[in-house]
Amino acid sequence: MKYSQFEILAVAGVALAVLVTVIVSDLPASEIIGQVLILLPLIGGLHFGRKGAAISFLSAVLAYGVVSLTMVKDSSAALQLFVLYTVIYGILALVAGELNIRGKYIVVRFKNRGFVDQLTSLYSGCYMAQLIGKHVDEFDHRGSRFSLGIINIDEDVLSPLKKPARNKRIKDIGNSIIKPGIRGSDEAGRLEGGKFLIMFPRTKKAGALTAMNRIRVKAGRYLEGQGLPTDDHQRIDIQTYEWPGDMEDIDKISDELS
Repeated sequence: MKYSQFEILAVAGVALAVLVTVIVSDLPASEIIGQVLILLPLIGGLHFGRKGAAISFLSAVLAYGVVSLTMVKDSSAALQLFVLYTVIYGILALVAGELNIRGKYIVVRFKNRGFVDQLTSLYSGCYMAQLIGKHVDEFDHRGSRFSLGIINIDEDVLSPLKKPARNKRIKDIGNSIIKPGIRGSDEAGRLEGGKFLIMFPRTKKAGALTAMNRIRVKAGRYLEGQGLPTDDHQRIDIQTYEWPGDMEDIDKISDELS
């Protein structure tokens, strides 16, 4: 799984700060290890999202627990250091897990505002077309297949709402359901209205369909909770495609977005 520019820059920055601290400070070995372990929840959260952040946080806490017990002779000092680093690892894991969801979109917006949808802060259609082209090239060179998923909320579900309320529902679905509901390696964009496109790298069609059904159920529950009936989610359409099996359909989607 490749690391994004955002992940590389963030990890490199923290690693440099840790290295400088270790070099200029006269720290005991136990604290040097504690500083180095900071990278674990950071990388886990940035690359694998909230679940990765949780697992790497627990791993860092357990590792430093062993270090503090075996390398710090004063039990009181050992406890203080353990609590201190547990708090630090927890904060880093929390922040990194959230940045996994939002960070890459921020970097792309910085490069070109037209690549990010202004309403949801997901990718725009034109940038999703570029990502499709990128993954087609990766398939040609490495054989890495990918899948696409489209979720489209029937316009009749949203049409009773005034524009501000309609935009809020679309924004909530993009930011609170789709964005946190996909893996860190997946990509999501809004095409128009309540229509979203999700890219699933290295994923077969069956896996993409499972993810899309999960998102449809969550979106349906949200809309029904807002008093917008979806007929048991049937008015939320999902479609899935896999490259190269659905090559013609994916080429057509890319052409329409370009």
